[in-house]
Amino acid sequence: SLAESYASKESYLYEYLYLNEINIKEPPTKTIYNIRDSFSDDGMIVNAVYSYGDSKTVEYKISSDDYTINPSEPLIFGTTLVTVSYEHNGITKTVSQSITVVDNIKPTIDSVTGNATEWTNQNITLTINATDNESGIAGYSFDNGTTWQTTNTKTYTETTTGIIVQVKDNKENISTYGEIINIDKIDKTAPTMTISPNGATISQSQNVTITAEDSGGSGLNSNNSYQYQL
Repeated sequence: SLAESYASKESYLYEYLYLNEINIKEPPTKTIYNIRDSFSDDGMIVNAVYSYGDSKTVEYKISSDDYTINPSEPLIFGTTLVTVSYEHNGITKTVSQSITVVDNIKPTIDSVTGNATEWTNQNITLTINATDNESGIAGYSFDNGTTWQTTNTKTYTETTTGIIVQVKDNKENISTYGEIINIDKIDKTAPTMTISPNGATISQSQNVTITAEDSGGSGLNSNNSYQYQL
């Protein structure tokens, strides 16, 4: 067509055209992306509107080789627009295309700390160390997702086994920690003792036997000493 021949780079009139604007005639085929995808201009038609002569205009499709797209790197969560730029005779025009970037990346659970490796008579507090660089962390679970909390710590007062830790982000992506945690080093029960004979009236020398037992799990200290007061 005449318009295309004017706007063609091979035309002697090309350098006399003034770039007024660019527009997206047809949107791209794909407008919804996952994090770390790259924008695709497949199906997108970008037109340039030129003026020439006595207030005349011509609109011409721009080759994808002639415009630039920003961002050109992999997309991040929160990106809502890509910008198309085109330059002609020192004049640059831009137009934006709306997109949606979906957070499909699960949080990263680096570690769960605080469990005792030696016997203790104190409470144990577990701490979940996790990160989410996209939509952010929304909650922590210490019971395989049955309940959720906004803090990353939980205190246990007694032996608890089979703890499954999970973390979710604000887009409901859930990560499960790779280890099942067992809190099995809490012993708050004092040992018990039996004394024989006990309460008897003794008129001569008598051996006294002290028997100690521990039901809390940690066992008796091998360095224990026993005292008996008459």
